[in-house]
Amino acid sequence: MTVSSNHHVVIVGGGFGGPYAARQLGRAGVKVTLIDRRNFHLFQPLLYQVATGGLSPGDVSAPLRSILKRHKETHVLVGDVESIDCSSREVLLSDARRVPYDSIIVAAGMRYHYFGEDWSDVTGSLKTIEDTFDSRQAEVLLVERTERVLPPYPETLSRRARASLEALGVQVRTSAMVQNIDERGVVIEQDGKTESIPSRTVLWAAGMKATSLANELAEAMGAEQDRQGRLVVDEHLHPAGRPEIFIVGDMAHRQQDGAPLPGIAPVAMQQGRYVADEIRRRLRGKGTEPFRYFDKEQMTVIGRDAAVCDLKGLCFGGWFAWITWLLVHIAFLIKFDNKLRVLAEWAWSYFTRKCGARLITGDD
Repeated sequence: MTVSSNHHVVIVGGGFGGPYAARQLGRAGVKVTLIDRRNFHLFQPLLYQVATGGLSPGDVSAPLRSILKRHKETHVLVGDVESIDCSSREVLLSDARRVPYDSIIVAAGMRYHYFGEDWSDVTGSLKTIEDTFDSRQAEVLLVERTERVLPPYPETLSRRARASLEALGVQVRTSAMVQNIDERGVVIEQDGKTESIPSRTVLWAAGMKATSLANELAEAMGAEQDRQGRLVVDEHLHPAGRPEIFIVGDMAHRQQDGAPLPGIAPVAMQQGRYVADEIRRRLRGKGTEPFRYFDKEQMTVIGRDAAVCDLKGLCFGGWFAWITWLLVHIAFLIKFDNKLRVLAEWAWSYFTRKCGARLITGDD
């Protein structure tokens, strides 16, 4: 594929892969248009900190224009992507605007998967700033379908995570399957018995599936999809052999070492940087290189002074794991001032045991 100096790259999605690709391309002087329905990047892994009052929404978000302001050839367009016309190489927005492209990076993410049911009206989530709740007087019950919490982690860390949750007062129910959710609560099946659990608040975090945009793209290109609807891509992150289209982040199904890459922020960020480098290599007339994800770590925070970490086989938990998790997540925040603010907020909360943000969002 030949790339000219006025090559226009359109990026769909302002999550993790999109802004990282835009910043890399901006340094190369490539014309870039980033499209998202919102005008800010949101660091979703820390949304629960906003929900529990540990951080404010501004700590985990940053305006896209501010992130990309140093790159004169990079523009941010706020709008809903209706579809992508692969034959004419145009992005169609819901307000009838059409944005032409030479190359396109699709990083539109995923949505929650209810496995054939439609419980979106009676469950909450933690994917947007508006999903916040009052946890001060909450009785928390964690329902997990598999035999242990954190099944991708080593069993020793799963046991440690469960013990930490129970020490915080969380009731953990494993090998339990959700049968129904309505306004009155949740019906689960465990050990062959059905139980109704009254609840006013249900948060769903059991699975993800592709957005309608992924389905439309697959149909238009004849691209393969996995069971979650993610687009299967080759070693260069192209679907169906289309060199002008890159799929990154949660929307991409890429096999590596016999298993699909997980839908986590580090994968999306590395893919965003890779795609930007690929386009820059083409601009310079150089050969391309396959994408390979470098798995640095797995880590999950449980609560104050409690986390579990798996650093390339080195497994540990407790306070040191919590500090490791904290520093890594601060490093992932995309703006420097956000990093300083979050560090200060966490230090204040830790030493004073006071929450810095008590916000009410929405119309209720």
